[in-house]
Amino acid sequence: MMSRDLVSLQSIIGQASRSLAPVTGESARYQHRASSGGKAHVILCDVSSSMSESAGGALRRIDHLNLALDQLRRPDIDVAAFSTGAAWVPVGARLPSPSGGTALEMGLDLIASRNPAHTLVISDGEPNQPAAALDAAKRLPGVINVLFCGDERNLVAVEFMRALARLGCGQYAAHSWRANGVPLVQSMRLLLR
Repeated sequence: MMSRDLVSLQSIIGQASRSLAPVTGESARYQHRASSGGKAHVILCDVSSSMSESAGGALRRIDHLNLALDQLRRPDIDVAAFSTGAAWVPVGARLPSPSGGTALEMGLDLIASRNPAHTLVISDGEPNQPAAALDAAKRLPGVINVLFCGDERNLVAVEFMRALARLGCGQYAAHSWRANGVPLVQSMRLLLR
């Protein structure tokens, strides 16, 4: 009798386990993000006014970013820039001169048209409309990694960039502009797949 009850119980457990989703919760969200999107890889660059700030020596943040992109550009990586608006940056072209605000949501909406599998957002983490930016990130397919390149003492900006990475099931890294810091290109390589 005991063995018949055990067999019956095993049968019920087996049937129940086959009816469950194989992956649920956070794991399912990460799996969905990782499998959504096409094959495109996009680097989305902040070119707002704050990118004209000095970044050690004679170079500005935007100069470091252009130098890093020169070393990273490949045919399988698209580059877009955002400030008050957003635009694609043709291969071989420099990023636009820093100006205007930080309409991150416009940049994320623009790159959604490429259906990216992976996006690297480089910004100082101070979008004009944080809620709109996070909403746009929710609609964007693929994984979103972020590289914070602002003032590390700005805890609101740091937390926004961390939230963007969490939402995009990606990684967060902070780039330091200190003279003895890692070059920007190395920070970017760590986050590109």
